[in-house]
Amino acid sequence: MLSNSPIPRPQLTPSELTMLRLLASGYTQKQAARELGVSPRTVEAHRCSARKKFGAKTTPHMIGLAVAAGLVWPVQLPLSEEQL
Repeated sequence: MLSNSPIPRPQLTPSELTMLRLLASGYTQKQAARELGVSPRTVEAHRCSARKKFGAKTTPHMIGLAVAAGLVWPVQLPLSEEQL
């Protein structure tokens, strides 16, 4: 059963929020690390910390909760000619 209660917005650090937005935009951990100028292990640590704050078991679940909470926005990909 779905609940009508609002999705909690955990207190994320600026680094966690930036990493979350990059991953939600389709970046891999390595790409996010390059973009942020940190190691992939640092991105992994931020991802794990944010995931725990959301209470999510997986990264896709965390991203879905972040979208529902209004912290990140779904990526609108352009449609190909075949999809039109």
